[in-house]
Amino acid sequence: MDGMELCRRLKTDERTSHIPLILLTARASGESRLGGPDTGADDYITMPFHIHELLLRVRNLVASRQLRERFTREVKLQPKDIAITSADNKSLMAAIGTVENYVP
Repeated sequence: MDGMELCRRLKTDERTSHIPLILLTARASGESRLGGPDTGADDYITMPFHIHELLLRVRNLVASRQLRERFTREVKLQPKDIAITSADNKSLMAAIGTVENYVP
């Protein structure tokens, strides 16, 4: 099995889907570059690559995951706990619905 198939299997398995993956590959064609993210890879780097680029991408990937986890833990709006007037209720419910639709 090649790296893309391994990545596809890891990302579709519930036990391993949370693990960030960066594909390091010699396949540099446009078709291969488009296929990398399609497998679920978090990033795709073609060879030859510079070690500093790999380290930077790993650092950015970890930072974005930490930021996402922080916001999903900290931002919890409970409209039942807020005292509002009936005139504001409709607007508030629409705003909360919009936020909930865009938060992963």
